[in-house]
Amino acid sequence: MGNFITEVGNKLNLENINFEEFVLSNSVHTVEDVAKECKCQPSQVVKTMLFVGKKNPVLILLSGNNRVNKNLLESFLKQKIKMATPEQVRLITAFEVGAVSPFLISASPNIISLADESLLENDKLYMGSGQSMVLILMTSLELKKAFTGEFIGIT
Repeated sequence: MGNFITEVGNKLNLENINFEEFVLSNSVHTVEDVAKECKCQPSQVVKTMLFVGKKNPVLILLSGNNRVNKNLLESFLKQKIKMATPEQVRLITAFEVGAVSPFLISASPNIISLADESLLENDKLYMGSGQSMVLILMTSLELKKAFTGEFIGIT
């Protein structure tokens, strides 16, 4: 068992998921910042976004170069949704905006977790770890094993 910087890293290790913790040299705030820092394409950066509605909160994973098709998503969920505020993100996920990890959230029974199937077109993916200066790097195959939500077309 390795020593990992993040709680997410420890969880993934226990689940036998192959990944790396990628420590950032500089603070990042946009997909473009992450792509530059990681020397990758924006499509390899996973955005983890939280939406809220009258029913359950919805966690969405999509590649950095895509946008959520809100109408398609609302139709799939059968509820109107809006982007969560930073305070709602903190309360619901326990993570800060910009560091939200798609892992450890599945422990919350009320959250619906969805990932855009276009993520699986990438080999390597960089995503939040729960800490602002550390990313999780894994293959799309490992993401498919580790992510407990559903992969659908939402862009």
